Amino acid sequence: MPIVSEQERQALRKYEKRHARKGKSRRERSRARGRRTFLVLLLLTILGVLSAAALIIFFLDKPAVMPGDAALEISHAQDDAIEFKWTPANFTSGYRLAIYDAGEGGDAKNPLIDRFCKSADCTLKAAELFSLAKNRPMRVEITARDFFFFLKRPSEDGREVPRESQAEFICYLCDPEIRNQQGSIDVEHQSVTVGWSGWDGDSYAVYLASADGNRVLLKELGGSGETLGELSLKDYEVKIPYGAGWDFSIPQDDGQYTLEIEVKRDNGQVSFPGHTEEVAQLTRADLLSRVVTVQYDRLENNRYRLRWNDTGSLAYRVEIQRPGREDFEELGVVGGRQELTYETKEHLKACKEYTFRVTGITDGDELVGDQIDAKFSDPFEGAEETAQTAEMKVTRAEDDNVGEVRVFTEPSTLYASIWPTKKLDLYKDTDKKEVTASAQPGQCLCVLEEIREKNLFRVRIGDHEGYIDSNYCMINLPDYLGELCQYDIPNSYASIYMVNDYYIPNVTAQVIPGYEDVLLDDDTFLVPLLYPVAIRLLDAAQSLYEDGYRIEINDSFRPHCATRYIYDETNKVLYWQLPENKFWPERTSFAQYLRNGHALGELDDSVRPAQELEELARLEAEEAGETLEQGEAAEGQTGPDWPTEDLSAQGEGVGQTTGDGQTAAVEGAGGASADGATEGETPAEGEGPLLEDTEENRNTYYWEMTSGSYKLGSFLAAAASRHNLGVAMDMTIVSLSDPAHPLEMQTQMHNLSHYSAMGHNNANANILKEYLEKAGFAMISSEWWHFQDDDATKLLGPPILENGVCIEGWKKDDTGWKYLDKKGNAVRDQKLSVDGKDYVFDSRGYTER
Repeated sequence: MPIVSEQERQALRKYEKRHARKGKSRRERSRARGRRTFLVLLLLTILGVLSAAALIIFFLDKPAVMPGDAALEISHAQDDAIEFKWTPANFTSGYRLAIYDAGEGGDAKNPLIDRFCKSADCTLKAAELFSLAKNRPMRVEITARDFFFFLKRPSEDGREVPRESQAEFICYLCDPEIRNQQGSIDVEHQSVTVGWSGWDGDSYAVYLASADGNRVLLKELGGSGETLGELSLKDYEVKIPYGAGWDFSIPQDDGQYTLEIEVKRDNGQVSFPGHTEEVAQLTRADLLSRVVTVQYDRLENNRYRLRWNDTGSLAYRVEIQRPGREDFEELGVVGGRQELTYETKEHLKACKEYTFRVTGITDGDELVGDQIDAKFSDPFEGAEETAQTAEMKVTRAEDDNVGEVRVFTEPSTLYASIWPTKKLDLYKDTDKKEVTASAQPGQCLCVLEEIREKNLFRVRIGDHEGYIDSNYCMINLPDYLGELCQYDIPNSYASIYMVNDYYIPNVTAQVIPGYEDVLLDDDTFLVPLLYPVAIRLLDAAQSLYEDGYRIEINDSFRPHCATRYIYDETNKVLYWQLPENKFWPERTSFAQYLRNGHALGELDDSVRPAQELEELARLEAEEAGETLEQGEAAEGQTGPDWPTEDLSAQGEGVGQTTGDGQTAAVEGAGGASADGATEGETPAEGEGPLLEDTEENRNTYYWEMTSGSYKLGSFLAAAASRHNLGVAMDMTIVSLSDPAHPLEMQTQMHNLSHYSAMGHNNANANILKEYLEKAGFAMISSEWWHFQDDDATKLLGPPILENGVCIEGWKKDDTGWKYLDKKGNAVRDQKLSVDGKDYVFDSRGYTER
């Protein structure tokens, strides 16, 4: 046995003590950890219990709810199964799917199908669907149950109901279908027609797919799917125009399109995805026509953009036929590879009919120089006359590579002739702050531009270009209204003033003073009218034209000198005996009289010139034992000569208003009222005495004119007329089907007699009256043909013009400036000094200005 020293024993005791303390520390730490773990688990358990209790309390207060905008999607799955998908509900443990027959006579209480689904979708197999009629409306109920579905909840009426929520849908379970699809191409009219059969209530879309993958929607049609009756098959058809500017263009070269129809069913709540069917392939050869069809778009100031279909031609020649011409004028050539459009460069004249013609060129020899940039082969070579693709029938007309389109241009003031009615300032710009020159009354000017919103015309006077007030300008109606009206101004070649067809010496068949330059050498007339009045006339003219009529204007602006002349000459013979015969046996116009080959000198033998009638009156007076001085007439035959008035003392005449606001010296002053009663008991100044109703007096101009109820002033203004202001017109109407013959009225135009009073209006005169009244014109009761704009007179107070107008002056068109003489002829091939400057005019009449 070894001997252990004391030192070793002490070391051993220290070791044992140290290890004993360590063991005790481990046990204590282990027990401490156990206690902490227990406390954590206890806390978690308590929290879990509390959370579960909170969730139970939360869900007890939150029943399952289907969204108010819930939607249902139905689609077919494999093996004829149907899959339903719907909008999920909140706080639900599952769904009940119930399907009822919603058609007429169906059982609304007992479901045909009743299934429980855990999620918001359900698939019904074919075996479950045998009881469902696919073309009858079905009511699909989706009921969402919450976790506590076995509990009840109070309803609005206080009763307890199951804790669940429903959504209802009306739908059909048959597939959207496309049957019997077919199509045809009408290349003559550039259209593709597609037809098919499908369920009514479904919607359809026709698409055009190109080889590059683009897909363009062409047409949409069909119903909303809300039909409550049984679905039935319905035939559908759409017509799709093609070509430049339409739904699709003709493919180039070997390109082709695919025509597709897409079907779907969707009423906003229920959708049934459909499918797409291909109808046909469309190639260039299928779509090309051999007939040119021309269409047009209006641009500003009577310019036009023409467009036409592609006929496969190398190029296209564009031509124009102008009004009154039989030949066509070439405008240009467009290459077949270019965009098939042409914009006219010139501004066509207002309200006239033009014809545009486009001709396809197939022979390269017809092309000159570089008119086209490429040639290509005839697309019809080897092409069949029937469809190139299945199901499409193609119809083509015979070769006719020419197309025409007629256009009726719009009213326009551009390049129109105008005449200021008073001295007008020429403003440098539209703000009217700087005056550079002035326009004189009656000076013929040419409109270069209109600023309608500021009532301004841009014109050129001498070396100055600027703006004048358009309200005080008369415009030439043929320039502005063109063929909306027609014009015959007899005062410029043979006046038709008569008394019930009895010749008035020195008036009838005469050129009235002031009208000498109204008839131009090209047989057209100047027809001036104040521009604001012309705007109002436009409304009446357009309305009549649309209804098959056209206004014929026989007088508009009448110079004051003409008014005085006609009155004075008629007043001279007022009490003369009537000729034995009327001027003509048949009712016709002087224009027609001349067109029939008669001359102005071919007057009735019983009608004598004024000097012969005066001599006759002298002889009759001598037989009665009386002596007449030269220039007088026997009592009862003529009144005294009408004194000449000084217009300078009148200011602006009828344009001025009196103190009581009435316009002075109006047309028909002292005339008859609408009922035929005389407005004054005594004749107007210058007229002779009223005649008694005797057999002898009944044979006078006076009695034939007045019948004792009117006066000369009822038909002719003694001092000044609305015509002198440019606000009145004498007119009739013609039928568009027979424009050469005005409609028959109760009398001839300018028949100065009581027979012309509006109280005798026939049906045609009332048509004219109705349209002009509707446009805002006023009338005088003694003349069915007279219409005037009283509003313009009152608002503007236009002045009287003493003398007539003429066309002499500068005229502009799209080419340049011309200078016209009084008869409308352009100065050509000569040098001319105008306003102190020399100009050289070429053979066409143009010069640098």
